[in-house]
Amino acid sequence: MYAIQSTVRRAPRLLTICQNQRRTILGTPPRVRISLAEKIALGVVFWIGSMAYPIYVSCNINKWNDREFLKK
Repeated sequence: MYAIQSTVRRAPRLLTICQNQRRTILGTPPRVRISLAEKIALGVVFWIGSMAYPIYVSCNINKWNDREFLKK
C-alpha cells in the first residue's frame, strides 16, 4: 500500500519533468541545398556498399561448389 501511495504522490512531479523534455518538430525547408550530383554519388556509394557482398558471392559460387572435398 505504501508503494502505491508514494507513486501517486510523485506522479505530478514526474509529469512536469516529462513535459519539459518534449520536443517539437518543425517542418521547414532545408537550410543547405544538396546538389543532384551529390545525391546520386551518395546513392551509388550506398548501393555498391550494400550489394558488394551479394555480387561477390554470386560471382564465386560456382568456384566454391566445384571444390574437391565436396565431390566425395
